[in-house]
Amino acid sequence: MREKRNVDICMIGGGIYGLVTAYHLAKVGRDVLVIDRGPYGMEASRSNAGSIAIQNKALNMLAETVKAAYRWGNLSEELGFDVGYERRGGFRVASSEGDVEMLRSRIPIQRKAGVPVELVEEKVIRKEAPYLSTEVLAAGYCHLDGKADPFKAVLAYAKAFERLNGKILTHAPVKRLKSEGKQVAVETPSVSILANKVVNTAGAWAGLVSAMMGVPLPVMWALNMATITEPGPEIIPHIVTHCHGNLTVKQAKGRIIIGGAWRGDGDPFTGRQQVNLTNIRGNLSWACTMIPAIKGFRVLRSWSGFQGQSPDRVFMMGELPPYDGRFYIMAAGSGGFGLAPIIGEQMAEWIHKGSVTENITDNFKLFDVRRYCPDESRKAADMM
Repeated sequence: MREKRNVDICMIGGGIYGLVTAYHLAKVGRDVLVIDRGPYGMEASRSNAGSIAIQNKALNMLAETVKAAYRWGNLSEELGFDVGYERRGGFRVASSEGDVEMLRSRIPIQRKAGVPVELVEEKVIRKEAPYLSTEVLAAGYCHLDGKADPFKAVLAYAKAFERLNGKILTHAPVKRLKSEGKQVAVETPSVSILANKVVNTAGAWAGLVSAMMGVPLPVMWALNMATITEPGPEIIPHIVTHCHGNLTVKQAKGRIIIGGAWRGDGDPFTGRQQVNLTNIRGNLSWACTMIPAIKGFRVLRSWSGFQGQSPDRVFMMGELPPYDGRFYIMAAGSGGFGLAPIIGEQMAEWIHKGSVTENITDNFKLFDVRRYCPDESRKAADMM
């Protein structure tokens, strides 16, 4: 017989966004249950490369990215658990004249959004970052760029949430959702849940979850990959990204972590996932070209994880019409891991208060999920 639970808020999805939002809701006294189809945080949240870089984010997300970078600096103290954060400064490198022009054109826009970035010419690069290849002609440098440990960060939020009496239920895939009066019923194989509010933070499965409530949303999925080497000499003191957006490199305890959104092979419907060796070789080739000394390191392992995202890479957030504050969704956009501390807090405030403090962000209306909803759902929402 299924266990029955009544809760105030049920989060569907225990990735970092679900956990951040749950943590902030629990801080203000809400009764929150997080459920996950497997172990919490095991997909995009722990499979990314841990970059907290600013320069490689979408221009309309820069203000939030800067705020998030400052938040990461205080996060271990706030949560009471180590998130493995280090602020190192970062180079966004250019390896052709066209790349240099791209960097040069973006810097005024980035500065206007509050990013402390400067264009560094080849002569300075040779002095400050001699490990970079002579193919690097210029780079943007931002002292706020850094890194965190995805495993530690996910665990820190989970522990901080549980310390506030939050509850996490793992291996509980959602089989059915339906509206029941002023509540939402959530059915899993082992537990039947009645919640006043349900928040869909299911990542690559967020589209399927919203469809259970009768509102199809175009949540896309990707299978991202990352690679780590065996320990070696410390050669990379900074965060390195490429202006093409296909490379991130950092070093931690001698191990070099290489990412850049190269795709693996898989199927979110069955859960099958595997690394794509051709793409891994491509990722490593770019890394070795930009930082030749990487060739002296041995690869330890590569891994993959499913990530959900909106079609325009802008966050898909808000109340799902026409369910009048009972059903919410948050699907990540570009730079999801690094932005989680601030975007998740904003989502929690929206759920708790019904609005977001005006001085947090000027872009919040841009994230509203209704821009993706079918016309009939938008009309129903506008009438409420």
